[in-house]
Amino acid sequence: MSDNPKKGAPEWATNPFSELTEDVGYLTRTLDMCIRGITMFRAMPQMVSAVAKAQGKTDHEDTAKERENAVKHAEFAMKELETGFPILYAQYRAGDLVAP
Repeated sequence: MSDNPKKGAPEWATNPFSELTEDVGYLTRTLDMCIRGITMFRAMPQMVSAVAKAQGKTDHEDTAKERENAVKHAEFAMKELETGFPILYAQYRAGDLVAP
């Protein structure tokens, strides 16, 4: 018999909880990165305009198309931000149940 018996639960009993904690952490980091990425799209119209100005292409047809696309992305990003990213959080909750 050992003088220092091992304390705590056996590893096989705690592994599922450790894995769940890791999976939830992974999902949380992914959610955070998605939110930050979508939020950054709000500045895209200004960035497109600044780059076009720096390149001397403010009146270029491609610039108008890029700016129009950037405005659509920015509007979508604002809508997601205002509504609290419902699709991302729904995916997060579903992923929480079936984490890799």
